[in-house]
Amino acid sequence: MKALLVPIAILFPLNGNAFEINGIEFPDGIRSFADRVVEYTPGENVSSPYTNSVNIKGVPDYVSGGDPEYLSLGDEGEVIVQFTNNALTSSGDDSNDLWIFEIGSKLEPTDVYISKYGIDWVSVGSTSGGTGGIDIDAFVNNGVELGASYSFVKIVDQLPTQSGSPWAGADIDAVGAISSVEGGCGNQEELAPATYDKNTGMLSIPSVLVDGKCYELELNGSSGLDIYENETYLRSSLSEK
Repeated sequence: MKALLVPIAILFPLNGNAFEINGIEFPDGIRSFADRVVEYTPGENVSSPYTNSVNIKGVPDYVSGGDPEYLSLGDEGEVIVQFTNNALTSSGDDSNDLWIFEIGSKLEPTDVYISKYGIDWVSVGSTSGGTGGIDIDAFVNNGVELGASYSFVKIVDQLPTQSGSPWAGADIDAVGAISSVEGGCGNQEELAPATYDKNTGMLSIPSVLVDGKCYELELNGSSGLDIYENETYLRSSLSEK
C-alpha cells in the first residue's frame, strides 16, 4: 500500500490575487493552475479511480485519507495539461517557474516538457529528489525562450517502479505556473466588445474560449466566416454564406 504522508494544502491570501500553497507563492492566484487535460495516456499498473484525469486540474486539493483527488500516471504513463487563462513563462532568474504537486511519501521521478502550442516540446528536466519545482530559465540554451508564453506542460513518469497497482507511477494533484502571464485569450473580464462595421459588413469578436482553445472570429458579408485559432495559428475559411 502506498504511504501517503502529505499535509493538506493550505492556501494563504496575499496582496491582490496571489496566495501561498504549502509555502509556495503563486502571484497569479488560482489562475496559475492548469485548466484543461489535453491528453492522458496511463501506463502499467494503474486503474480506476486513480485514472480520473479531471483530478489534475485546478488548485491542489488532495486531503490525506480522503477521495483520490489526484491522477496516477502509471509506470511510464504521461499526461498533457493546458493553461487557458494564463501561461507559463520565464522569470529571468534562477527561481522556480513551474511546480508539479505530487502526493505520496516521496516524489516518483518524472520528465517534464513545455510547449507554446502543444506541438513542439522543450525538455525542462525532471522532478525527483524531494522537490517538484522547475526553473525553466536553466534551459534557455536548450530551447526555452526568455519571455515566451508556454501554455502546455507534458509530464512523463519514469522508472524504476516505486509503487504498485492500482496507483503506480507519479501521483499528480496539480500543475501550477509560478511565473505566469496572460494566456491566449487574455483576461476574459477585460476583453474588448464585439464590433460591427456597417460599411464593410465586418463583425469582429475579439476572442472566444471554446473547449480550452482560444478563437478570434470575423464575419464578413462578402467572404463568409474566417476562424483564427490563436494557439496554433491555424486559419480556415468557410465557404461564402
